[in-house]
Amino acid sequence: MTTPPSTPGRVVSITPLPKIEATEVELSNGIVIAFQRSTRRKEHIAFQGFALGGSSELSEYEETAFCMIDEVAGLSGLGELNGDALANLTSTWQTRVNTQRHTYHRGIGGSCPAARFELVLQLLHQKFTPGAQRFKAGSLAKVVAVQLEGIKHREKTPEFHFGERARLAAYGDVSIMRPISAEVLEKVSVDDLSRLYEAAFTADPSAFTFSFVGELPEDEVLLPLFETYLGSLGGTAPIADGHEATKGISTKPTTAVAPAMNALPFCGVCSVADLGSCGCCAEPTDGATGGATDAHTSDPSSSMANSGPTIGSSVADGGAADATVAGTTAVNSATSTSAASVASTPSPWALSPGQTTFAPTTLTAVFNPGKDIVRAGRHTPDVKASCLLAWRTNMPSPGDPDADTALEMRIKAACTVLETRLLSVLRTENSQVYNVNVAWGRTSLNSYGMINVGYGCDPERTNEVESMLKAELEKFKAEGASVEEVEAVKSILTERHQLALDNNSYWIFYILDAYKAYKADRAFHEGRGEGVGRDGRLPSRAEFVDNEAASHSTDRVAIHIEPLDPEVVRSTVTEVFPLEGSLSLTLLPEVSPEVTVAEEPGAEGRTGVSQQGAEVISSL
Repeated sequence: MTTPPSTPGRVVSITPLPKIEATEVELSNGIVIAFQRSTRRKEHIAFQGFALGGSSELSEYEETAFCMIDEVAGLSGLGELNGDALANLTSTWQTRVNTQRHTYHRGIGGSCPAARFELVLQLLHQKFTPGAQRFKAGSLAKVVAVQLEGIKHREKTPEFHFGERARLAAYGDVSIMRPISAEVLEKVSVDDLSRLYEAAFTADPSAFTFSFVGELPEDEVLLPLFETYLGSLGGTAPIADGHEATKGISTKPTTAVAPAMNALPFCGVCSVADLGSCGCCAEPTDGATGGATDAHTSDPSSSMANSGPTIGSSVADGGAADATVAGTTAVNSATSTSAASVASTPSPWALSPGQTTFAPTTLTAVFNPGKDIVRAGRHTPDVKASCLLAWRTNMPSPGDPDADTALEMRIKAACTVLETRLLSVLRTENSQVYNVNVAWGRTSLNSYGMINVGYGCDPERTNEVESMLKAELEKFKAEGASVEEVEAVKSILTERHQLALDNNSYWIFYILDAYKAYKADRAFHEGRGEGVGRDGRLPSRAEFVDNEAASHSTDRVAIHIEPLDPEVVRSTVTEVFPLEGSLSLTLLPEVSPEVTVAEEPGAEGRTGVSQQGAEVISSL
């Protein structure tokens, strides 16, 4: 489908990862790939890639632009394919590649049928090729229009106000965590998107590490494909200028694999055999809207959820057709900005002098324990109060992923025991709540996590239920769990883990998270001027990753689940559930005009939630 790059790279090292039955490959351009062959899901392959450095390096304006990149890119097209042709290719062959943003790293991932593996590599190659990713003004306008519509409606939803109160109380006013504003949104241009995309993905492909899992071809086929489509990225790929720069999708077959792996030798929209002469894939001429003028194309559109975007959520799919937005910079719809202008802008993720591994900027987030009530929404006879109790837990120390993993497993066990206990006491014995959820959440590479206890109850009994819940917590700290409770939890955790081991998606992240830990560990010690790892020596990358991934996968039950006992669970609850360190938020219907704020129950000690509040807290 794509003409193979003329200057492929080469494999410089192959290292087994025996504990997780995987293999690490390093390419001559510095890209590292770990792959694991699996038949857990028949005839399917998936991958993820990451580079350290994410949203924590950005301003509020840049974060607003960055959160729209993947959506606008999908509508705009890739290489010689416009948005419609790219969408048709993706749906026809069930093959996709998407970019992602996270607080401390940026990512790219995708999946395909095993027979379309070369196709997904071709798309991945295009995503990392300078100038190949399109950003059209018309596509941006559609995404912005959908977001602006969502902003209009979110103020009317009680969950938005609840989530905002939760955000401010749990983190403070961190700029990149603010909900998208119309003022900032309307200023974003395709030049902004192109600049950030180039800095994040095409400026230094060697910063990325990849994990591939599935029914991969044998090494004699697989390794040449990696050399061709990933090994050629970086220094060997010139920054293009003009139409030839964005070439990538063609009908010329490749010879690296059997013909069955070559895909879509025709236009995905109109079936014209020669993509070069196809109107769907030719450069559109409508620069103002970015829309193709060929009769085969149509404006992709879909509906958006009524609630506005929340911190950590992705932009809603689709957009209104023919939308325009004030403040959007109109540029040529085929090429969003010149390579020269991109190159002249400093990258938020560039290495500092002397750095070999990027060290993400840690966000300063302030957790404010206390109690608050949010009044929003109409009062109806069947309305429930949504209640949230939250605790922040700091991880042991930077550069010690083993300790982090051990603490997280103890917290997850404690949360599972507590959820069962609270359901029994509050719902079964006292009929006070409709449900109770106790959950641990921590974003990748974050130095802390959040424990959320969420439930719904009668609005007139919120203080009573909260007091009962806290009393049960204190009782648990004093008496602990029974042997039967802990054994039941160990059985639940073991069963859940076994299901995870049978899922390729979990394996992708067992492997990828191990590489994240390795790079974060290396950046931490490098920042302290240390040349050694956490054991007083420098383990090889493969050794570190194999051990780290195994501790989360094949060895998890033996290392982290089997040692759990009643005292471990009791001491963990005592450590991570201090009553004085809790944040209490309650969402109630709007108060009647004759009731003042001072008369609201539990309004004293105001600091500053429903499932919405819990999602906001646990996702940041």
